This record gives sequence, structure tokens and C-alpha cells, in this order.
Amino acid sequence: MNAPLKHRQRLTGAGGLTILCASDDASVKAPLQEAVDKVLGARLQTVKLSGLKLDAAADAKVVFADVGAADAMTAELVARIEAVAAAAPLILVVNRVDGVSAARLALRVNAIDILEKPLDAPGLHGAITDAMTREGRAPADVTAVTSAVGGAGGTTIAVALAEHLAARKKGAKRTCLIDLDHATGGAGMHLDAVSAHDIGLDERDLEAIDASFLGAVTRAAGPFSVLSLPTHGARRDTMWQFCLRALDVLEREYDGLVVDVPHFVPDEHLSVLAAVNRVFIVTRATVPALKIAHGKAQALTKLGCAADAVTVVVNRHKRGLFQSGLDTKAIEEILAPARVAYVAADDETCTEAVNCGVPLGTVRRKNAVSRDVAALLQASDTPAGR
Repeated sequence: MNAPLKHRQRLTGAGGLTILCASDDASVKAPLQEAVDKVLGARLQTVKLSGLKLDAAADAKVVFADVGAADAMTAELVARIEAVAAAAPLILVVNRVDGVSAARLALRVNAIDILEKPLDAPGLHGAITDAMTREGRAPADVTAVTSAVGGAGGTTIAVALAEHLAARKKGAKRTCLIDLDHATGGAGMHLDAVSAHDIGLDERDLEAIDASFLGAVTRAAGPFSVLSLPTHGARRDTMWQFCLRALDVLEREYDGLVVDVPHFVPDEHLSVLAAVNRVFIVTRATVPALKIAHGKAQALTKLGCAADAVTVVVNRHKRGLFQSGLDTKAIEEILAPARVAYVAADDETCTEAVNCGVPLGTVRRKNAVSRDVAALLQASDTPAGR
């Protein structure tokens, strides 16, 4: 990606520009030194990975953190890298981009890019230039929605969240709803926004997934965008790699992302959800579904997700003295100690919205589901970072 001219001038003419590299691998320094000396004319500062601290990065315009094997990171080092990423654009260097542990770490520490060894000077130049063009831009706010069981209404909640986020971010870049159910395209079908493109990808195509490609296959759905693609002929593991790549690219292009995650996602892929800002697990108010939701919440906590970043959402909840089914006390006893929220039933509005292929607010501006989803998001904005 070519930087705008003003940024290119800043890069090539800034003799005081510091690029910080934290690495224990000598092979990383040579190509980075070449990129800095011959292309940027800036200064390269190197430290051991153990020396990567906030004060060391105070004057850096771009920081490279060579973490080697991403799945071998300690919690203490992750916390230090996250603090550095809040002060300067951070680029991770890993032994291998495996699509799960590296992507999870990148999301968790707000890295803007991941580079795989061996490194080369042209690739490093492109990464630094891209980092400088986005200096000071806050990372996207990422909300994941998954269901405990099928039919719990997770997609309805995801659509309502995207609609509310888009309205809340007036004047900012639009929100994007990402549909990870590539078997049925639930969110896209909800909004009549399934792309006509068929991404029968193989692994060689993944590097071609960039902002231009994703811009071409996203569809507008009122105030937000929808990425919902068919997958005829694509293997499940390749599609998961595509999803991670799409998340990585779209996080740089949008201010808010809502990810609709199907309930059948396996545990090894669920680990990526531990790196987003918040996770909503949507469930019915039945004992089996509540127990499954409780298990998912516990699994996410064990994977490193902050406890207050996970909320179990009891959907289509009806309050009243003479309502059949479980009351709130019984529900919360099953789900304890997880955070619990409720979304009221509004079948009439939901059915009309799905049949018309529009968000809920288009059918009825004031409706119970949108009201409760707005409250849900507001409650989740208590400290629960990535």
C-alpha cells in the first residue's frame, strides 16, 4: 500500500525518525537495518525482547516486536507489548503465521500487522510506510456474537448490535458486520446482503485478501456494511484462514466490527474470540442451552478472555408473574458466575425485519430488541479490553 505524499515526505525526510526493533534473533536486524538506512534514512534502535518496555518505545514512530512462536508468550510479556502498542504502531514478527495463535495475539495487543520470517527489506519498507499512514488511529472496536445452540437468535442480536454501533458512531467510518457462517450465510440472508461472489479459495489466494478485495465483496445494509460470502468448494480450514485474514484487514478499515460466529465453531478456533473487546453468548432460557452457554463462557475465560468481557445474553426473555419457564433467579444460578443480560421478545418486529431484509430499526424505530441491545452494549463498556 502506497502512503499519501505527506506521509512519504515525513518518512523519507525525517532524520530523527526512530524505528524500534525488539528481538533476540540476529537475522531480523539485517533486513530491517537495510530498510531503515537505504529507504527511510531514519534511525534503527534495537533492544532484546525482554527490554521492550513502554519507556523504550516512548520516542519510536514504529515498533517491531519479534515474538518468535506466538503461542509461547507469557502473560507478562503480552501485557508489556499491549502497553507499547498503545503508544506507537506495533508490528509483530513471528516464526510462522499459523492463523490462530498469531492472529489472536495480534488482536489482543492491537498490532497493526504480522510479518513472517524470513524478512526482506522491501516488505519491511511497506509495513513501516503503512504503519506511518495509520499513526494515531485507534484500532477498531470488535464485538463477537455467538450462540449456545442453534436457533437462539444470535444473528438477530448481531444485526441489532451493528445497527446500534453504526448509529452511535455518527461521522465516523461505518461499522461492518462480518458473517462467519459461510455454510448458510445467516447474517447476509437476514439483510438480503449475501455477496454474489463465490470465494472457492485455496491457501495460495489468502495473501490476495486486501482492503480492495473486501471492499468489492461487502454489501451495504442501511447504515453499516455486511461481509457475507458463499464458500462452495472451499475447505473449512481454508475458510477459517480467510476469516482471520478478513478480520485483520477490516479492523484497519472500520471503526467498529461485529462478528457473527456460528455456534458450531470448534474450540481451537474459539480461542480467537478471547482477543476481541467483548463477546456475547446468546442462549435460550432452557436448562440445556443455559448449561452450554455457561460452558462456553468458562472456556473463553480459561483461554484468557477477561471475565467482564463475556456476557451471556438470554434472548426472547419474557417477564411476568405468571410466565411459564425459568425465572431470572434460576437462570442466574445456572450461569453463575458469568455476567448475564436479557433481551426481550419482540417476534412481530423481528419477523417483519427478516422478511423485508432490513435491520430492526427500519421496521420500527423504537422496539424492545433494539432497546435492550443498546443497554447491553452500554453495560459491556465497563473495563473489558482486549
